Amino acid sequence: MADAPHRQVVDELLILVRRRGQWTRRSRTSAEDAISALWRLVGDEYAAAGLLALAPDWTGVMKTAVSLGRMGWARESEEILLALAQDKAVGFWGRMEAAEALGELGRADEAVKLLLALAQNPDVEAEVRVQVAEALGRLGRANEAAELLLALARDQAMEAKVRMEAAEALERLKRATPEVLAGLRVLGEESGTPESVRQAARWALEQLERESLKR
Repeated sequence: MADAPHRQVVDELLILVRRRGQWTRRSRTSAEDAISALWRLVGDEYAAAGLLALAPDWTGVMKTAVSLGRMGWARESEEILLALAQDKAVGFWGRMEAAEALGELGRADEAVKLLLALAQNPDVEAEVRVQVAEALGRLGRANEAAELLLALARDQAMEAKVRMEAAEALERLKRATPEVLAGLRVLGEESGTPESVRQAARWALEQLERESLKR
């Protein structure tokens, strides 16, 4: 395809994407086809630059970076995600999501380092730490995830809701190690701990022990 006609086609596809806020039910299929067509333009620098320019904020930039990876621009995609994961202006939630996306693109070691740094940062909200731990689990670092979740669940300085979420996340992690089981057992019987947290711990323990018996 000649350069000028090629750019014209890409421009028309980008116009469809740019008008996504005006999509009707009838036009949605055509607009979504435009996005798919852009994704399939592997190695197309012009299409990649156009997609990135459409991103209005960090969430848009992150989604576009993932799209670039699908288009064959792996290095560029990874560099964008790495920059987002280290950018304090993005906020802790955004940095966590960017780090996990980076790991899913194959740079797991760097992603894990970034996630662990967030987990160890005292300024990071407890809710974010729970999500960081789950992201670590999805990236294959179940031991670090379990350690972090158990510490959050047992931390009496944390709100009951966060401690419950951490206990429930331990069940989803399916990491029935002796340390996790023992920690949940203690938490489920611990006096002075809110009953809601104790119930969550007992439920997680029951589910994990049941799973262990099936193996």
